[in-house]
Amino acid sequence: MKLKITILVGTLLICLLIGYAASNAAEYNKEKKKEHYNQLRNEFVQQKEDLEQLSKESRNNPEAKEKISEMLKEIRGKAMEVNALAKEVDEEAYYRSKIESFTYALEGTIEDEKIALESKDSPFDLETAEKWRKVIKEKENLLEECKKIEVESVNNPKQVYEELRTKAHEITSQL
Repeated sequence: MKLKITILVGTLLICLLIGYAASNAAEYNKEKKKEHYNQLRNEFVQQKEDLEQLSKESRNNPEAKEKISEMLKEIRGKAMEVNALAKEVDEEAYYRSKIESFTYALEGTIEDEKIALESKDSPFDLETAEKWRKVIKEKENLLEECKKIEVESVNNPKQVYEELRTKAHEITSQL
């Protein structure tokens, strides 16, 4: 009987130790991921600041426009990395990052649509072009709304992100 109790107590202690070790390992991995996420996030913020500085310094410079385009691609890649890691580390940070990415994507989309609309060989007839102008204007209003959002102080970033996506979808569905 003593042997059975000793084996039972020993088994319970081993299970507790294994659980404790697994818990510590998971916590360690989470901390490492969080450190890596913070490092990537800081690099992302620095790249955005560099881009803003470059765009201020180089108005109407074709070479600078190429460099800006290249930097935008790098920032887009870094944003994707940050987003992927943020969801694992911190869901609120993930959705804050999604709001920022949404804003940049919306801005790029508006510029592309304006260029397509104003192109000399634009495939749009007058009626379609007018619809596009209206949609672009509404997207610009949404962009202004996005830029006014203090991303770091949003209480429920997931809800805000979903609302922005819904608004953009409603605007686009007018076409």
